[in-house]
Amino acid sequence: MRKRFKLSVLVAILFVLANGVTGCKDDAQEYESVEKCDCGQQFIKKVEGVGTVSFNSTVGKWQITVAVEGSYDSASMYLVSGEKKLDAYANQKVSFSGKAYSLSNEEVLTLPAGTDCYCIILNTLKLSK
Repeated sequence: MRKRFKLSVLVAILFVLANGVTGCKDDAQEYESVEKCDCGQQFIKKVEGVGTVSFNSTVGKWQITVAVEGSYDSASMYLVSGEKKLDAYANQKVSFSGKAYSLSNEEVLTLPAGTDCYCIILNTLKLSK
């Protein structure tokens, strides 16, 4: 009986932890997420940089565009995961960090030559000086 109780408690704790980790966290004041939410499954890289925020009306998401260092015509575009409201940052330079993932299968974009596109889960976002 005691072993069964311990096992039940352990399973309950694991269930609670798993649900806490896999839920989408979406708070406009806190740019932190613990789950890929609407990104694809493949983790690409950790990202930190400065870019420009704009709204991509094709997919209905905010994006951060970053010029690729050392090139004059290449850019990386990061579609922001979740339903974050970034109106306050629209068309402004921002410093940001996060984790870049592949795009989900739902997002189909025609990109200019030299543009790479990722889904990003933001950890930090602030206006750049």
